[in-house]
Amino acid sequence: MGIDFRAMQVGHQFRGIGEVLRNACWQLDQRLPPDHEVVAFHDAPGPPVAPLLASLFGPDRTTTVVDMPPPPGGLRRFGRLRNSLSPDQAGVMAGSCDVLVQFDFLLGVPEGLPTVVVVHDQVPLLLGDRYPEIYWPHYGVARRRGLPRRVAAERALRRWLYEHNLANALGRAAHVVANSRHTGRTTLAFAHQQGIEGLEARLTVCPLGCDATPETESQPNVMEQVRFEALGLVESPFVFYLGGVDDRRRIDLLVSAFNHLRAGGLDLKLVLAGDSFATVASVGVESARRALVSSSYAHDIHLLGFVSEAERDWLYRRAGAFAFPSEHEGFGLPVLESLAAGCSVVTFDNTSLPEVAGPNCELVAADWRSLADGVERLLARSTEEKAQG
Repeated sequence: MGIDFRAMQVGHQFRGIGEVLRNACWQLDQRLPPDHEVVAFHDAPGPPVAPLLASLFGPDRTTTVVDMPPPPGGLRRFGRLRNSLSPDQAGVMAGSCDVLVQFDFLLGVPEGLPTVVVVHDQVPLLLGDRYPEIYWPHYGVARRRGLPRRVAAERALRRWLYEHNLANALGRAAHVVANSRHTGRTTLAFAHQQGIEGLEARLTVCPLGCDATPETESQPNVMEQVRFEALGLVESPFVFYLGGVDDRRRIDLLVSAFNHLRAGGLDLKLVLAGDSFATVASVGVESARRALVSSSYAHDIHLLGFVSEAERDWLYRRAGAFAFPSEHEGFGLPVLESLAAGCSVVTFDNTSLPEVAGPNCELVAADWRSLADGVERLLARSTEEKAQG
């Protein structure tokens, strides 16, 4: 079995695709017969994947790292507009394994090699015209939104490439795995639009999962615990957010909801964690930065930056509520992680999020007042449950 580990060399190791790839490899190691070899494809100039392989597969599993040929140069590089994989790259894959698992369709699917393609979402397409500055819009929309001609043309070309590569992957795949019913529906709709037939019979919806970590197995170290105590998180209730920052993750609405609750007299803190929350300056969305800076309660908004797994689990367990104000998700793994840790969740009622939500969730409209009302209901429920023992 071949796995395209180049997905872990292009930034996905820190994102949801990387988490899915890691967990899938752990499961494959348990389920594949002992004599099945795993072949990892990677780009030689990129970060080495051998240490990652060793952490994902047991010592008895035979694993092989195969270097992918470099992409062609000169005029031949324009062939990548038609196929993500060059003939040499496709040949190496086909000659090294009998089945390929591709976690990032943009990296390409070889013709003739049985391939399982995992589809996570189509956010760059579905939100392209709404947020043309960060996703892939149509040219006319980008121009009407004020983007210069060159930028609008570049983003429209990226949209075409995304559509072309997704259509190629769906058409060539022996099987397609979607991470939610919502992603399955959007994938089938795209295939119908592109004239790809028979995908219904080749598509399986396989929701993501996570393990519930017992509190005794996941504790912050001494320095991490000291930080939480210094910020007042041990004694004071707080609302927690963990994730990335882009325009669809409405941190500005979350801050507005927090301001409203504080103005109403609630003793509450807001904790934001993730790589983008190292400092206010590192928050890459202007509306979120502006909301953080202008809050009258900024002294009780704590930006933690990257947190370890132990810190993450502690925050999930101690938070009065986990808030996930996202306008579009392919799945929404942080919601599931929070629920697995026993933390109640307030999130927007859209896309895949109702599928992930459970009885401890508040599904609300995508505005700050509804978000504030949802948080307040969860905090009141938590207080009532504690009073009842």
